[in-house]
Order: sequence, then C-alpha cells, then structure tokens
Amino acid sequence: MPCSGSGVYPDQGERVQTLLEMTPEGPKRPKIRTPRQDQDRLDSVEIDQLIAQYRAGAKANELARQFKINRDTVFSILKRRGVKRHQRVLPPNQVQEAIVNAYASGLSLAAFGARLSLHPSIV
Repeated sequence: MPCSGSGVYPDQGERVQTLLEMTPEGPKRPKIRTPRQDQDRLDSVEIDQLIAQYRAGAKANELARQFKINRDTVFSILKRRGVKRHQRVLPPNQVQEAIVNAYASGLSLAAFGARLSLHPSIV
C-alpha cells in the first residue's frame, strides 16, 4: 500500500504518543508491605531439650508456648527426629475406674465414649 512520508506508517509518531498515554504511570501511592513475621529457629540444644521434655510427658501445646514456636512445628521436629507421638489413652486401671464410675452415675457406655471422642466399639 503506497503511503506518503517516511516509514511504513506515516502517523507513527502519533501512534507512539497514543500508546504512551495509555500506559499506566504506576501506582498512585507506594505499596506498604506488612512486616514479615520473625522466625524463631531452634538450635540443636533447644531441639534436644524439646524432645527430652516431650518424652518426659510435656504436651505439644506447652512446648510450643515455652519455645515460642507453633504447635505444628513441635510435631514437625518430633517427626524429623523419629519421636513417637503421645497417644491419648488412659492407663488400664484408670480406664476401668472411669467406666465403672460413669456407668454407676447413669451414663451409658455409648455416651461415655462420645465424651471421650471414642468410637462406641472401643468402649
């Protein structure tokens, strides 16, 4: 297509100017970033202390508060070190005593199991 003037598009300067006007100038106000949370990393001595206390019977929630870490982090550390998690069970003598007392008070075994979040077949 024949055109007058220099270049393929004689109105190239106008087109560039139009494109420049269409581009955003950037944010009107600077973005304010929220501060990052400081990470409390435990050294090997603290990890050994955490594991020893857990094995001695401390609960994960207590350890999380003490070491200022998340409860899930406590479990991650235990898993990495191959420490078995505590089971939510009563010693056999306390289980029998609790069942007898609950049943004597009129509580059904199914209701007793429900209170402990246990499946009825367990009780």
